[in-house]
Amino acid sequence: LALALAVAMAASASAFDVTSLTFANYDELTSGKAVFIKFYAPWCEYSIALKPDWEKLAEVWSGDENTLIAEVDCNDDAAQFLCYHEEIQGYPTLKYGNPKALLTYFGESLSYDDLAAFAKANLKP
Repeated sequence: LALALAVAMAASASAFDVTSLTFANYDELTSGKAVFIKFYAPWCEYSIALKPDWEKLAEVWSGDENTLIAEVDCNDDAAQFLCYHEEIQGYPTLKYGNPKALLTYFGESLSYDDLAAFAKANLKP
């Protein structure tokens, strides 16, 4: 049990801190970039399942100054207007492209490999 707890703590400590968007910071953080945004609810089992692959994707792309992999917590009062504006009705919902005119991702899966291939093909400023 102690080993399992230590492994779980190490895994959570090594998670990448994905940029969190709110109504207040959206324009500043997305300006001039191609974006891939996860709209999620922290209680949603599908959002929870996507978290490790989304963190990995964000970490891989973190050095690209023209692209932003980010997330919006639709339960956060500071971000709810973004979720309303983008007409988010289920979690997670992924949107990409120009931050002023986002498109909805309808990929085959939410696996890291599929998300990475999609990002490589579609995230161009």
